Amino acid sequence: MAPLSAERAAPREPSASRSPSAIGAPAPARPCYSSAAHILPPPRTPALSPTRLLLTSALLLLAACETPLVVSPDVSPDAGSDVDTAALDVADGGVPLVACDPAFGSLACLGDQRCEATARVCVDCVFDMARCNADGEREICPKPNATAPGQLSGGFWQPDPCATLDVCNPASGACETPICTPGVQSCKGAVHTHVCNEAGTAYVGEVPCSSGKACYEGECQRVRQNVLVVFDTSSSMHTPLDPASFPPECETSAINCLDDFPVCDGPPGEPRTLFSLSKRAFAEVLAQSKDLGVQYALQRFPQVELTTYGAGNCHTGWYKHVGTMTGDAGEHDTSKASWFGKNLGEAIFVPFPRRASLSNAAELQRWLDFQETRDPVPAPGTPSCSGGIQCGLNACVVVDGQEVCVLHDNPELRAAGQTPLGKSLFYAGEYFRRFVLVDGKPCGVSSDCESTGYVCVEGACRDPFRHCRDNFVVLFTDGGESDFQSEADFFNPAVQAKRLAFGLGCATTADCRGGASCVQGICLGPNQTVQNVPGTVDLDGHGALSRPDGSEVSIRTSVVNLAAGDGGGVFPQNARIALAGGGQTVPVTVTDLASLETALKKLLQVDPKCKPEEF
Repeated sequence: MAPLSAERAAPREPSASRSPSAIGAPAPARPCYSSAAHILPPPRTPALSPTRLLLTSALLLLAACETPLVVSPDVSPDAGSDVDTAALDVADGGVPLVACDPAFGSLACLGDQRCEATARVCVDCVFDMARCNADGEREICPKPNATAPGQLSGGFWQPDPCATLDVCNPASGACETPICTPGVQSCKGAVHTHVCNEAGTAYVGEVPCSSGKACYEGECQRVRQNVLVVFDTSSSMHTPLDPASFPPECETSAINCLDDFPVCDGPPGEPRTLFSLSKRAFAEVLAQSKDLGVQYALQRFPQVELTTYGAGNCHTGWYKHVGTMTGDAGEHDTSKASWFGKNLGEAIFVPFPRRASLSNAAELQRWLDFQETRDPVPAPGTPSCSGGIQCGLNACVVVDGQEVCVLHDNPELRAAGQTPLGKSLFYAGEYFRRFVLVDGKPCGVSSDCESTGYVCVEGACRDPFRHCRDNFVVLFTDGGESDFQSEADFFNPAVQAKRLAFGLGCATTADCRGGASCVQGICLGPNQTVQNVPGTVDLDGHGALSRPDGSEVSIRTSVVNLAAGDGGGVFPQNARIALAGGGQTVPVTVTDLASLETALKKLLQVDPKCKPEEF
């Protein structure tokens, strides 16, 4: 135990932040003068040691001034001192204590210590406190219990560790159970962020996302509209832009007017066919998709990998037109686990990105860059693909007498075959409701939703902007329906466009979609009558689309009627598709790249209509 020593100390003016009144210490009864004339001389006593003499003088000064002198442990008293210091040596670890004068507050105390008025000792706290030390361990400081000068318990920091699974929260000094990673920002609901505190025990700093943004994966990200472009990949898209000069300007034959495979076009910036012009225009517009507040998915008429190995050609490349997706037997309903989900890539060749933080821009460009390559010939000894079972969407081809899977490592959009508009709209609608509009799908975290714009709320996928935006299909074509031309057929394009937007037959208005009304058993949208839209009713019960939670799906269909000459005779048919689908008809008679880009931007740019929902 280290003994207490006393030393005269000149009084100091208390600062404004540590004045006696600020800590509740009593003010002196009268001023204490340092002049020797005001200090009574000590009575004659036997010879004293220097230290005993110093203490005695201090006691006389206290009696004369009624203001205790500050005492510090710089000089130790003799062993024979009659000042009992045992009660002062109580700090944990046996650290010597500092005596203090409550009249001067905490001027004699070090750091954040305060003068305890009864014990006249500098203490760490004057009421119950708790804190986390530099090592993150919890400490407590019990309120001092003093009975006399130099005698007290408590008042000093001591360890009080948390339970094994808990941590000390620096903000409160309390032991709490961690719930998050310290410093990591996350989403609070659909349109706010907050940050995990330094202890990992609570979230703080709630910040709302700005207009047009929602919170995904801890960040406020711009909500982009969904536009699925159905790209006409029929053979007629190879129509020359200038029939009058094509092919006479070519040296020998029409094929010489184009570069060799895989480019199959004129010089850059000088497209020669409707197809190459369209690809170049779309590449330019899609490159600006984020700036336009839109994200795109691309769909073609169904194609599969060519099952022969060798040089591709300028029409089909290394693809084969198949008309309908593999396994399609004409059902009016699909599932992700059926032929539809397994073979979706035959039609939806670039899907929407699964998360808002991702972009499919690079993949979009790969299909429109006029470059196409397939994997090199597999090494000898590659196991047989047994007729394609192991190849998935890739081709099982015969190379040197052996069946092997061959995969495109640089794909390209190619055109061949007929114009199945109706089936393509059916595939588009099924893609939206099975993979894109997933409200109510079970989830643990937002990434489980696997669809842009969705957040996981209480175990279910929700889109905070679902009432704000329309989902669009843009049918980009130069021709008319080749397979289902009667509007009595479920797969007619006008019937499918109406099904996607408003629904077909109905018993009440509740059976319809997109604000349509039930009139004479038919769902009719704005500007529609029973005479100008199909009256087809689906007896299989799939005349309208719904999300997993049962809420309605409405997808508007617009048509870009593309022509190199006068627009052709298919415009009335395609305009009827757009009318039935609640969209627009945009006739584009193209003569150059700029005119087509302007038309596409005007049609494809859409904006959210309202504020997001709060969950």
